[in-house]
Parts: sequence; C-alpha cells; structure tokens
Amino acid sequence: MPGVRSLSRKRGISGIRSPTFAIETKMKAIQATEIRMSGIRASRQTAAVILTVAAGVLRLVTNVFGIFNCNPMYAGCTFGGSRIRGWMRYVLPVVLWLGTDYALWASRGFNSEYQPFSQAWQWFNLLSLGIYVAIGRWFIGESRSWNRIGAASVIGAVQFFLISNFGSFLWSPDYVARDSEAFIRCYARALEFAWPTLIANLVFTPAWFAIHEAVIAMETTDEAVLDEAITEKIHA
Repeated sequence: MPGVRSLSRKRGISGIRSPTFAIETKMKAIQATEIRMSGIRASRQTAAVILTVAAGVLRLVTNVFGIFNCNPMYAGCTFGGSRIRGWMRYVLPVVLWLGTDYALWASRGFNSEYQPFSQAWQWFNLLSLGIYVAIGRWFIGESRSWNRIGAASVIGAVQFFLISNFGSFLWSPDYVARDSEAFIRCYARALEFAWPTLIANLVFTPAWFAIHEAVIAMETTDEAVLDEAITEKIHA
C-alpha cells in the first residue's frame, strides 16, 4: 500500500543519524574526556605540591621544638622529585628549605649562630637536598614499587650523611687540621644525627607516597567511568 510504504520510509529516514552528527557527538565526547582527564592530572599535581609543602612545615615545627633531623623534609624532597612535574619539582624544595631556615633564624631572635648560609659548609646541605630531588626524579620516577621507594629512603640518608659532613670537615672551624684523624672524628661525631635522618626517611617517604596513592585511588573510579563513556560514544 502506498500510504504504508510512505510512512515506513519516513520513519526510517527519521531514525537515521547523519554522519556529520555522529562525528560531532564523538568529538564532543572526546573533548569532554580530555578536559576531565586534564583536571584529574592537575589535582594529582596539586596533591603532590600540598604534601611537599606539608613536609616543609613539619620541618619548621619539629625544629622549633628541638627535634632535629627527624622530620619529613628530606622525604618530601624525594617524593616531590618523583611526583611533582616540571620545574616546580626542583624549585619548591629549595624554597621550602630556605623559607624554613629563615623562619627558624627569626624564631631564635636572629642569632648569628643560626643565620642561614653564614658558613660555607651549609651549602653542602643544599647540594644534598638537590640530590634528594634527583633520587626521586631518576631513581623512583613514576614507579609505584615500595622496594624502590624504600631503597631511595636509605640512599637519600646515606648521601646526606656523606655530603653534609664532608662540608663540615672542609669548612667547619672544629676541624682545623684537615687530616685523616679529623676526617674520622667528623663522621664519628655525626653518627648520632644520622640515625634520626634514616628513621625519618624510612617512615615519612613511604607515608607520603601512600597518601598520594590514596588520592589517586579515589580518582581511579572516575577515570574508569570516563573510559567506559568515551568507548560507548566512539562505538555508538
């Protein structure tokens, strides 16, 4: 019947989506997903920055209360080197170190004994700080291996012990002779400060990575939903 065929033809035509419409829909879905994923990456970066800043703040607090070398500052540098992206991974730890140093100097009434970088050996501490960041950047990288994170904690403590105390040996007025006896005495005296650093690294470095992993885990569900949505759009 002509009327029936005409009606069927109209329904068929109305049910067909044009190729242009389908492409536009997929492109919009892809763009929306890219925007959302960009937001997720930014939130991870923000979480990493916040954790690194928290490490610096805790360094300030522990030093004010007379707890030296047992704080998450070094762990924060290793973590920041691994999880913060771009130039900020190098700049932020240095800013935090300098900021807390000057804040501690102010808290002690600007006593010249505590003035930051008033002596040459103190620059070796800053060098060691940069190596902490490099360990996070190149040794851990984007890895989530707890063995690698644990090893980085130990490596960081060892290099800080060696480098910072070598600076003391070269420039501290306590070691005028600069001979083998003074060298051994310098490192022997520093052992009591090495253990708190090692313990702090072993505790705080995994803790900072674990907190960051918890943040990522909360976002994993969102990523899975987004992947499923875009797959449906593409294959629709």
